Amino acid sequence: MRNILIAMLLSAAPAAAQDWVTPEVCAIGPPDLSNAKLYADIGAAGDALPVNGVGRLWRVEAPGGKVSHLWGSMHDTHPKITAVPRQLQQIIKKARIVAPEFDPRPKSRAEITQTLKAEDRWRKTDGLPSPHDWLNPEERSWIEARMTALAFEPEWLDYFTLPALFEFVLSAPCMDFNYAFQIQDYEIMQDAVEAGATIVGMEPSDQIKKDLSDPKRRATAIAAIRLYVGYLNPEAYQMEPPLAFGQYIKGAIGLMMTDDRAAALKYFGAEEGARIWGLTQAYLVDERNRGFLETIAPELQRGGVLMVMGAFHLPGDTGMVAILRDAGFTVTRVPTDGELP
Repeated sequence: MRNILIAMLLSAAPAAAQDWVTPEVCAIGPPDLSNAKLYADIGAAGDALPVNGVGRLWRVEAPGGKVSHLWGSMHDTHPKITAVPRQLQQIIKKARIVAPEFDPRPKSRAEITQTLKAEDRWRKTDGLPSPHDWLNPEERSWIEARMTALAFEPEWLDYFTLPALFEFVLSAPCMDFNYAFQIQDYEIMQDAVEAGATIVGMEPSDQIKKDLSDPKRRATAIAAIRLYVGYLNPEAYQMEPPLAFGQYIKGAIGLMMTDDRAAALKYFGAEEGARIWGLTQAYLVDERNRGFLETIAPELQRGGVLMVMGAFHLPGDTGMVAILRDAGFTVTRVPTDGELP
């Protein structure tokens, strides 16, 4: 998850487009990203920080001694993000299997056709409640601005299904400047395939879409959408890329998570923010982590696996580092160039 930041609390006027998202806004630069500053931030966060909160690369040893690795990725196309550290590059070259969250490659011609038709993107209005009336006017204006910037008609918002709207708000405005590039996860997969590795997705590529289409998960889908809509706040984007990218490169993943949660609580209010954050985390991270491990555990016993998942999947009591240890694996951090020691 990208940082919402405290700047999210500032009121933003509705925008007709996203002209305010410039290459300069999206550059990595100030604020201060020195080790001393990050240590101070980590110290200030105190008990709020999740365990295993520093580090993106981890060594995973099975009970039988076979070794695999775990990498916390950032789903972004910025060259500073896609340029992964040399320690990870060496592991990619030797990996037997690279296991991303899902394998994005279609498995058949029919799947390609179905994806391009995108019939499941649009809601059928008959008999359904009024569309997306749970969005407040400010949130709606941010989505409409994003839609305009991507050549959608703003009124189409009401016809998005919940999973399609969730997928849409994952699109970060700063990625528009690197649209011809792949996100870091896909770059890793490409390098791995070229080196001879097999790609094994840890869940089906349409799993999130299916889950968020389930009426029983409506509250979770709405919570996740609202949380990610906050990342479209124009005021937040004046600060967000430098700080979030810098924290990630330094390996301060727990601090990124703590900042996100604190900002959500202040924007939505303590009770509602905790509910929205909790629902989103429980599904997108906790539940899916358990599914990831169930899928890939047999291959981890054989070794030579590189698991690749969003960095927020790693820290915390229900993070991948902790649940791997609970499953009997020995998990130790591998510091990479530029990270906090």
